[in-house]
Amino acid sequence: MTSFTQIRNAIPKGTKATSTSRALLLFAASWLAYGTCFYFAATDHFSFWSRLPASLLEGVFIGSLFVIGHDACHLAFVGSSFLSRVLGRLAFLPQYQPFTSWVYSHNMLHHSFTNVRGLDPTYPPFTFEEFSNLPPWRRLLERLYRSRLGIGLYGFVEIYWKQEIFPPRSMINRFNTPNQFQIDRILVGLFTGLQLCLIVVLSRNRFEGVCWAVLLPYAIWIYLFSMVTVLHHTNPRVPWFQGKDQWNAKAGLVNCSVHLEFPRVLELIFMEVLDHTAHHVDPRIPLYHLREAQEALQELFPGEIIVQHLTWRTFGGIISKCKLYNYSNHQWLDFDGVPTSDPIPLS
Repeated sequence: MTSFTQIRNAIPKGTKATSTSRALLLFAASWLAYGTCFYFAATDHFSFWSRLPASLLEGVFIGSLFVIGHDACHLAFVGSSFLSRVLGRLAFLPQYQPFTSWVYSHNMLHHSFTNVRGLDPTYPPFTFEEFSNLPPWRRLLERLYRSRLGIGLYGFVEIYWKQEIFPPRSMINRFNTPNQFQIDRILVGLFTGLQLCLIVVLSRNRFEGVCWAVLLPYAIWIYLFSMVTVLHHTNPRVPWFQGKDQWNAKAGLVNCSVHLEFPRVLELIFMEVLDHTAHHVDPRIPLYHLREAQEALQELFPGEIIVQHLTWRTFGGIISKCKLYNYSNHQWLDFDGVPTSDPIPLS
């Protein structure tokens, strides 16, 4: 069995090199695409058939900017850490995402303890006993969360609302820069105000303008974010851990990350963030080198990297199998406690 160190050393050394010019070009192109879509979606003299695709594409390009912000959060987008933080904060504005809370929840928790329940905040599964003891309304909500249509609600409520924009005071106190978090929330508020001012100028029907240019694109974005986030670490072949005593770096960073295969055009729009194993092996690899790093990993360790070709049907199949989890046997269950996967061997 290959060690984590061997896997990390297999990544070509040149993939960690940053390019400021390339990064700035991607940043500018993504903002231009987002801004253009916002303009068409918000302006009411355009027809329904112009505003609808503009609104849908706006949600997609919010995702492109998020990937840039995510990269900058790891200080991997450009060589300058100061410029990374500036670009990251700007790229996170269309998602209304404070930079500081993402650094804590994503970098410090998710990457440090991937799929460790109680530490990794991203979609941890209940046991059958825990699920059975939930009040009826919470069991119903969990069934909704772990469905194809309800997965976006999970991302909005459990990740964005509870962890990113309104985290509990106990979490804020653990941020490296809690005062900066308040400034980041003010920046998000100012950006939201700017959007509303632009809609007042561009649209006579303000409510309609908000729906087309803000609400629908955000719904598209939060659904895509939730779907990809869950599928990167939820799969019948992917284990979860009850605590750190079962967990190790290789199991957490290699065996718990899935490389998703989308149609190539979507992989390009999402700037290779779907090459997720390479990102977890070394988060300092810039997004524009992730594909090269991922291909190297899959070529050298074909039996150890989980690759999942994704369609709407396979998405449904994964979600239908991964409802609850047996942490003793490392086996996925349905809501009746029936195993839906073989026990997952741990490395």
